[in-house]
Amino acid sequence: MTQQIPVDHHRQLIGPRATVVIVNYNGYPYVQACLNALRGDPEFDLPIVVVDNASHDNSVSRLSSEFPSVRFIAAESNLGFAAGNNRVLRELDTPFVILLNPDTIPQPGALNLLIDFLDDPSHSAAASACAKVVFIPKFAVIPIEAPPFFPGGADSRELGIMIHAAYINDENVFHQLPETNSTYRKERTRNSSFKWARWTKPSAEVIIPIPESILLSDEDLELRLLCSTNEDKIVSINGIDHHIGANDAWLPPIHLDRNDLYDVINSCGGYMTNDGFGGDVGFWTVDRDQYQAPREVFSGGGSAVAIRTSCGDAVDWFDDDLFLYYEDTDLAWRLRLCGWKNYAVPKAVVRHHHSVLTNEGSDFWLFHVERNRVLILLRNATWPLAGTALRSYLKDYGRYGVETLRLIVKGKKPGSFRFRVRTKVLVSLIGRLPSTLMKRARDSKRNSVSRSVVNLDWDKA
Repeated sequence: MTQQIPVDHHRQLIGPRATVVIVNYNGYPYVQACLNALRGDPEFDLPIVVVDNASHDNSVSRLSSEFPSVRFIAAESNLGFAAGNNRVLRELDTPFVILLNPDTIPQPGALNLLIDFLDDPSHSAAASACAKVVFIPKFAVIPIEAPPFFPGGADSRELGIMIHAAYINDENVFHQLPETNSTYRKERTRNSSFKWARWTKPSAEVIIPIPESILLSDEDLELRLLCSTNEDKIVSINGIDHHIGANDAWLPPIHLDRNDLYDVINSCGGYMTNDGFGGDVGFWTVDRDQYQAPREVFSGGGSAVAIRTSCGDAVDWFDDDLFLYYEDTDLAWRLRLCGWKNYAVPKAVVRHHHSVLTNEGSDFWLFHVERNRVLILLRNATWPLAGTALRSYLKDYGRYGVETLRLIVKGKKPGSFRFRVRTKVLVSLIGRLPSTLMKRARDSKRNSVSRSVVNLDWDKA
């Protein structure tokens, strides 16, 4: 049964409908661009609060002089995304709130679309509504058709061609090429002047980012690819046949049409899997308007989401202890356990500089992602799933430990396993286990939906 949403008539009748909250840490140029986008939106007229987590780049003094109508809260230390937002969320006086990442650029009218959706009486069971978030910048999409190559042995992949370098005009964008459902992760190679390469699948769409500086210029766009494969063969690239062999070689330049560039989706809501892993709906897929109508999602994400204040108040907003990563999934899960729903509103578009402020893949990132995923399962999932997640982490920890010791004995560097970081994760999990279980017990008294009823089998596309 869906909980009755508390109605605050004072909030409904007096003042603006929503407050916009941005949490910043050393992101001055990104927050500046975000605020400029809001200021330039003729439909936007909402109060903005920026919480600064003790930045070292003088964000507050610089931004406050440029945006005198914005309220700034200067924290004495880095509170993280969760507790930073909570500084404002627990004192809201508007019926809705919009959370924006500091590195986002809302498109005109996007935020009003989110509030309009939640404010519609037919959506009274909706606790949150998120935007369709697309990456900055634009992308070229290069189709590839190659005869399949099977390496054999322990490598079960089906391969197409290997890309060693990718240049847009004079700028190498190879390391910005994403791992998608058409490509594999980067790997080291010895038979090239470039240290790294990336295999495609035989039938692939390779997504090539166009650097923003080049996109804003008047230059013609030219793509150059350095490629190889296992043996001489004919490969179709962007509709033209090329002879590609075992030795890497530069293909003839590919001229790109600025009118044929695409947005690529960062997120259109969040999903959860039956084994307790979360992700972004549509992540790294080309935006061909496949998302149009509002749709229910497991979670709204934290990049650009509107939340009904009364719902957030009822579950006490974010968990301060999570700091960063999975805190948005945890909040969405607790809202669902109270019977509310989360939606994506794809016509509300927000652009996003992905991971420019958080360094995805770093030790900091690994620590919070691995620890927080287990913590939110211990708090929100059924006991069988929570127990399986904890046992799985302990099993993986032991395996990483054995492999690390084996490499050390052989005189090799074990850095790829990052065993020290995973040890910190385990220590933190043990330390936070009692408080997490207390939160679980407290939540159980409030929940109106059984944990076994909340569906985790969500569509990723």
